[in-house]
This record gives sequence, structure tokens and C-alpha cells, in this order.
Amino acid sequence: RQIDALWVFGAGLTYTTFGYSNLEVSKDRVAFVVENTGKRIGDDTLQIYVAQPAHPLDEPQPSRTLRAFAKVRDLKPGERRAVTVRLNKYAFSTWDELEASWVVRKGAYGVSVATTALPSDVKLQGSVAFDEDVLAKTTDGGGEMKLERYPCLTQPGSLAM
Repeated sequence: RQIDALWVFGAGLTYTTFGYSNLEVSKDRVAFVVENTGKRIGDDTLQIYVAQPAHPLDEPQPSRTLRAFAKVRDLKPGERRAVTVRLNKYAFSTWDELEASWVVRKGAYGVSVATTALPSDVKLQGSVAFDEDVLAKTTDGGGEMKLERYPCLTQPGSLAM
């Protein structure tokens, strides 16, 4: 319903300012640089959101979903720090009832780095694309994703009833 929150998730108090640059997005990580542009030492918490592409067979999805976060501590004025956030097998997947599995749908996924849940607090944006539908399977029990090729899971109009 696009209602503004009274208390935004992730909103906190800091006594300095930060800049963000050099976003790199892949299927298993998000990397970027944080710089303290203020005059005091500070901490910053960055949230990684993923926006799923629309798919005709899926239930409506949120406009974006929090998938990971990172805390940068004790950043001195003028200091820059590279941050890399690993994405687990659920970062791009949704549960598919027909396949009884987590599925990554074909398409381009928006990836954003933000300081709060508000769209106006997005600092960096990128995307990653999957060329075909794939099943998201755990290979070692530790959350690493193995992408199995699984073209044409179910196409619109091909449901057997």
C-alpha cells in the first residue's frame, strides 16, 4: 500500500556522514566502498535489498526484500573501506509450490545498498541477471548455492490440472 513507516527499519543516529561508491554485484556477493565524509569517527550499517523480476506464475512479491547487511565500525574521517557481503542461496530465490523447491526465476534482479528501508535512503543500485530458471539447492548444508540448469520449469498456460 506504499505507506510511510513512522519508525524506519535501520534508522539510527550517527554524528558523521558517509559516501558510497564502486558497486559490484554478482550472483553470490555485493561489494562496494564506504567513505567517512564527515569530521568524526563513525559506524555505518548497510542493508542489501533485492527486487525480484515479475513472473506470471508467482504470487505478488514485495517491491524489494532485505537479503543481507553489513556493519562498518570505527571509520575515521576521510577513511575509505571496501565492504564485501556474501549472498546466500535465498538472495534471489522464491519458494515454488509446483516444484516444491526454491527457484531463481529468469530475469534481471535489482540490487540496492541502503542505510534504511526507505527507498529514498538507497545509496547504490545495480543488477544481476539469470538467463534461465534455476533450482536453488544447498550443496554442503552451509547455505552455499548451487545453480542447477532447469530451463522451462513451468510456462504460462502449461499447467496440468
